[in-house]
Amino acid sequence: MKWYHAPMVALCVIAPIFFAACQQTSSKSGTEWPGPLPDLNKIEECQRADLQRYLGSTYRFHLYDCWADVSIDGNGRVTAFKPDDAGVCKKVLASC
Repeated sequence: MKWYHAPMVALCVIAPIFFAACQQTSSKSGTEWPGPLPDLNKIEECQRADLQRYLGSTYRFHLYDCWADVSIDGNGRVTAFKPDDAGVCKKVLASC
């Protein structure tokens, strides 16, 4: 290997690692739901809709600036709440 290839090889090795690290930190910071999951009654109250037809599936919740994927099991329990922006959704759910 010639001496002028070394910087290119180093860049090709280091760049993907750095890029992956940046993506992980930025995607987790605003999307993890802090605290206990909201219950189905709270989500229905905020959405002003009966969500019984979504039992056993994932529902795309939207209210104002809050967008979230809500997984509801067959018994009507919320098993996952994955917001696009947790801070915004926390404020929206607190206001209903």
